[in-house]
Amino acid sequence: MSDRTLVRLIDKISPTCGQMLPDCFLNAAIENPDGVIVRNTKIDPRALPKSVKWIARAGTGVDNIDPMDAATERGIVVFYAPGMNAQSVAEHVFRLLGNHFRPLSESQRFVSDLSGKTHEEMEDAIKKGKSKYTGHELFGRTIGIVGAAGNIGQRIARIALGYGMEVVGCDIKQQEIPGVRWSDMEGVLRSSDIVTIHASYLPGINEGLIGRDQLAAMRPGAILVNTARAELVDSAAILEAIHDPQAPLSAYLTDLPTPDIIDVKGITCTPHIGASTPQSQERCAESIGRDIGNFIRFGVIRNAKNFPSMEIFPRSAIVTRLSIIHRNIEGMIYFMSGVLARYGVNIADHKTTQVNGIAYSVIDLECPLPFGALEKVAVHEKILRVHEIRFDQ
Repeated sequence: MSDRTLVRLIDKISPTCGQMLPDCFLNAAIENPDGVIVRNTKIDPRALPKSVKWIARAGTGVDNIDPMDAATERGIVVFYAPGMNAQSVAEHVFRLLGNHFRPLSESQRFVSDLSGKTHEEMEDAIKKGKSKYTGHELFGRTIGIVGAAGNIGQRIARIALGYGMEVVGCDIKQQEIPGVRWSDMEGVLRSSDIVTIHASYLPGINEGLIGRDQLAAMRPGAILVNTARAELVDSAAILEAIHDPQAPLSAYLTDLPTPDIIDVKGITCTPHIGASTPQSQERCAESIGRDIGNFIRFGVIRNAKNFPSMEIFPRSAIVTRLSIIHRNIEGMIYFMSGVLARYGVNIADHKTTQVNGIAYSVIDLECPLPFGALEKVAVHEKILRVHEIRFDQ
């Protein structure tokens, strides 16, 4: 690579990402970058410079990149880091449950209030006051996992089994997971003491996945945990159930606070910190660093939200690779090969993948691309973006 790739670093992320991209210059002030790295800042692809070829989100979702269709229409590949925060989120679920079943915060405040007392006075106060902070075990309870086949769901199942819990799960894609009994949503709700949600949010499809009917179907005294997306739970239905002593729901624990559920008895909120661990952020940075590097150097696409995967690395004899994003219509490869043939260039290898009407093609050549050929390929109205990668420089 003769020139360094310019990257606009919008949010602070682990230095690991930059270390994995030695051919890139990362800076927040770059005006016309080749790519953008973001964590939590909202990005409108329509507002980005024309120079931008990719966006990388150092996290497992891409809700802050909107509208996604605009990125696709401009041929901007959106990378993300699926599964990299799964362990942190799974552990946070059990932090929420542990805090609910064992009043640790209250008991800690009780001990702190004993400051200044003698050892004997403290022992006497603890002996008299500790009964207020009696807790309950997770052992023997049934936990239901909505989205049990996902990265987070599987980790929760393993942790729960370690506690001696029964595990029942539901998912649109079921697979063999040791210790997990599969059911449907209704079966999970009716048989679980605790229900934890780890489904993907699909706008227009599964808003309010847990609503009045689902809450009414839960086992008496049940607890609902949501660290996935606020939109998956109908908060109005939650408030109705929490305030109704006859309703099955006894508590709602969530990492996704909204104004209507804050400071409500029976509801525990944390400030969206499930993935906020150095280990999770390190894994995210490493994941996007690897995927960005492979895209820049080889045109390889992996873990892209809006384009199909293309994990084909060039043979040692390949000198030039064209990476081409285009609409998936008949005759595109014929057009591109025809342009190259007019320049006397033979295609050594080519591969195309597609999803939702958008295709990604790589064309490998055993020679440099003649001057002017790239522009002739890019002129086709159905080609969104074309990029030349040289391996002999």
